[in-house]
Amino acid sequence: MEKKTMGSFLAALRRANGMTQKELAERLNVSDKSVSRWERDDGAPDLALIPVIAEVFGVTCDELLRGERAAAGEEQGAQSTPKGEQQKKHLLAASLSRFRSRCCIALALAAAGFLVAMACNSALDRALLGFFLGAAFFVAAAAVETVQLNAAFLAVHGEEGEDVDAFRALADEENLESTAVAVVTESPRMVMEWNGRTIVDMSREFLNSNGAPKYADVRVEPQQPYARPACDASFPERIKEMAGSLDFCSRRGLAERFDSTNGACSLLMPFGGKYQKTPAQAMASLIPLPDKNAETASVMSYGFHPCLGEKGPYLGAYQAVVESIARLVAAGAGWRGAHLTFQEYFERMTGEAEKWGRPLSALLGALEAQLDLGVAAIGGKDSMSGSFEQMHVPPTLVSFAVQVCDSTRVISPEFKAAGHAIGLIRPTYRPNGLPEV
Repeated sequence: MEKKTMGSFLAALRRANGMTQKELAERLNVSDKSVSRWERDDGAPDLALIPVIAEVFGVTCDELLRGERAAAGEEQGAQSTPKGEQQKKHLLAASLSRFRSRCCIALALAAAGFLVAMACNSALDRALLGFFLGAAFFVAAAAVETVQLNAAFLAVHGEEGEDVDAFRALADEENLESTAVAVVTESPRMVMEWNGRTIVDMSREFLNSNGAPKYADVRVEPQQPYARPACDASFPERIKEMAGSLDFCSRRGLAERFDSTNGACSLLMPFGGKYQKTPAQAMASLIPLPDKNAETASVMSYGFHPCLGEKGPYLGAYQAVVESIARLVAAGAGWRGAHLTFQEYFERMTGEAEKWGRPLSALLGALEAQLDLGVAAIGGKDSMSGSFEQMHVPPTLVSFAVQVCDSTRVISPEFKAAGHAIGLIRPTYRPNGLPEV
């Protein structure tokens, strides 16, 4: 009877899958001579490669180690057989031997580097030469040790096991379906197979670029200062003019066209006041809890001024962040610990450096506002399609600020009663037009 070994089993699996030794070697990132030695039982794969080889051929690690498939009816995932355990011990001993050998080589290289440096310094009086030669030996020692530590890490963490099972358990608790869809290897390629055939094999560099160059010439144009137009009209006339402008006029119709209804957890009406004409400055809603009444509210506000964005994307984006945070504070939520998300909308990019400079300028303005306020953006969405023939949208970066607070602190913006005080906080401005924050 033919003796069943891991080498003969590996050769049978390879032939059954229509693979050559070279093809298998490329999959495992080893030489075809190594595969040949494994199949002749003149050597064995590193322990880190066992789960990868098992995944390639659709067998378990134990089946690969004992050199045969599990008998029909044998439970998947059962305890390893004595033969499999013996093979594991053999592989572990071989890996340990290689580990010790490479550690000795690394130590020898380091010691040689030290002796060479000392010899050049004392005997030849060439300290600089000794330094460079010693450094070369130490770098070689570090390289050997790094290779070995990487192999040891793969041996410990390479097999799909506890992390995957723990992740699936957490997904099950949230009633989410989870499936292991890929195995991470050292090879910088994405390989997809279907019915035993490789249908996708692309390099990591190609995926990083999405198949297109990721660079462009950028020129940031000087920002134009923004000043409110002078007006000699009376206060009632100015209020009437402001209320009639597209920037400040009522957006009630637009709000109702989308969704102005309130759920059971909403804290603010879309429009408040006696006549329900005052738009809310923020959205506030209780965070629902399954077994008790909620006391914590999530609050979200926005900030954007189109006139500022049109004059200068940098100034417009900075002010958008400040305005979204100010609305949060006015709604009763604090600003410390708030997070931002951005919606960006720009004209179509056609290659001109000036066009690319506008979104860059806006992002730099938003970044400076984040640094000044100590808040961070955690995501966003951009669009570069705001053009129709010769019409273009103004450079747009809308800032949305999100915070949580006690629900009793939420404030609606309408006047509550006659005689209540109104506060005005007037910011001071820097020479570049940005507010002091």
